Amino acid sequence: MFDVKGSDLTAQTRKELPGSFVDLSQGVTHYELRGDTDGRPVVLIHGNAAPYATWDNTIGDLCDAGFRVLRYDLYGHGFSDRPKLRTYDRHLYNTQLAELLGSLGIP
Repeated sequence: MFDVKGSDLTAQTRKELPGSFVDLSQGVTHYELRGDTDGRPVVLIHGNAAPYATWDNTIGDLCDAGFRVLRYDLYGHGFSDRPKLRTYDRHLYNTQLAELLGSLGIP
């Protein structure tokens, strides 16, 4: 397990972490995209109390079933940035998801 605090998330530390990273409008988002490139997309979104590791026991089965699976850390969680915003709300998270899907070319 990696013990990285939000203040330690730099380009250098992220090179040593699992998964991939993309820079979106409110900061860097940590994600993993696996499975059949021709499979139907499935997006796994964790709850407010845990990072994308919540899906460790699920992602493999979905990939084995032929899906293209995306899981990611919401802003403020896991290895994604912690934007200095007044509120973290539905609009922020909806925008993050839309931008992430767009940047990965997922319809």
